[in-house]
Amino acid sequence: MRRRGTLVGVVFALISIAGLLAWSDEARATYPGTNDGRIAFGMSVNGNADVYSSLPNGNDLRRLTDDPSFDVCAAYSPDGKEIAFCSNRSGTFEIWAMKQNGTQEHQVTHTGGRMIFPDYSPDGTKIAFSGHLPGGTNEDIFVANADGSGPVQQLTTDPGFDAYPAFSPDGSKIAFISDRSGVEQVWVMDANGANPTQLTTDLNTHDQLPDWSPGTPMAPTRPSSPSAPVTTSVPPGRRTGARSLSCATSATATAPSC
Repeated sequence: MRRRGTLVGVVFALISIAGLLAWSDEARATYPGTNDGRIAFGMSVNGNADVYSSLPNGNDLRRLTDDPSFDVCAAYSPDGKEIAFCSNRSGTFEIWAMKQNGTQEHQVTHTGGRMIFPDYSPDGTKIAFSGHLPGGTNEDIFVANADGSGPVQQLTTDPGFDAYPAFSPDGSKIAFISDRSGVEQVWVMDANGANPTQLTTDLNTHDQLPDWSPGTPMAPTRPSSPSAPVTTSVPPGRRTGARSLSCATSATATAPSC
């Protein structure tokens, strides 16, 4: 299902976990878990969507945002010290960031449009995201300085749907989803927006939310129900022991209840 209109359901971005993966030196685009390998995600509790984090076993659930607005799309910085997220607390969806413990929340973009799904560059200086500018309806890929300085740069201008960017581990490429070939597929381009190249050609599915794994090909995920439990993914060949980590029905819950 296309996500051109309003942000549907609770959306999330997950980090990879230390101890689950064999990390290579080049895999700096994903937070390796120097803070106990926590997972950050968006979750709706009692009708309010906020950013939470938990340990890989589902314990120590922490609520990081408590604004009455819609706070989701969590993404760790490479060093694990910051979390970028999207929020409509300013009136429209913009990219925000905070310390990994939920303090020092601050707005990164001020476009007045609709910006969602942030992803940090491996050196932590840039954040890529998708959305559209004021008055627009076409979804595109953008990048901004992580500290909020300077202008937002638009990387795609194709009339098709371009969304869900993910930096490669070395920062030279960005994977994303585009329907410019007729249906949503995985594409990759240079980090400056040049040389877009289609990677998948499965016309029977709408590929979404690509991500890079250390030293192995990326694997796109399929669309899921907005009510599906929060899950994480690991590189091909390591999809074992998958389980739901967040089944809490209360903002004060400290462990899954399912």
